[in-house]
Amino acid sequence: ICIGVCGTDTFFLLYSSGVFDLETCCITQNHAITLVGYGHDQESGLDYWLAQNRYVYFLILFSK
Repeated sequence: ICIGVCGTDTFFLLYSSGVFDLETCCITQNHAITLVGYGHDQESGLDYWLAQNRYVYFLILFSK
């Protein structure tokens, strides 16, 4: 499954690892990533989607 994200957001561009959970991300969808899995983070208690990105091999996005 492919999804659109705001690939020009500064926080997205500077992402290097770990949890990407940003409430104020821009809403322009200008970059596609592929969802490749899902899971549950015991520490935060949140469910997440695991996505593969061409620029960052794995990107973790938490669902709301």
